[in-house]
Amino acid sequence: MNKEKPLAGAFAQYVKFPESSAFKVHDSMSTEDAAALGTPIASACMVLFWSLGWPLSMLDTKSSEPLPKVLVYGGSTSTGTMVLQMLRL
Repeated sequence: MNKEKPLAGAFAQYVKFPESSAFKVHDSMSTEDAAALGTPIASACMVLFWSLGWPLSMLDTKSSEPLPKVLVYGGSTSTGTMVLQMLRL
């Protein structure tokens, strides 16, 4: 629970979630697989674009900007694997 944002809490019967943060799950994917995929994607994006402050233009494959070097400590974890996948793209 964040006292500065009392509407964002983890202990509730119902939760309010911004639609822009959700993604559509394909019919061939189970809810469990989608949940296991969603958390690492969100965590990887928070690391790369929020914590490191990378601009979204880094995702532009036509950009001529040199990419910074990154060490992924714990690349065998679900989040580490997702960061490696995103960096590879």
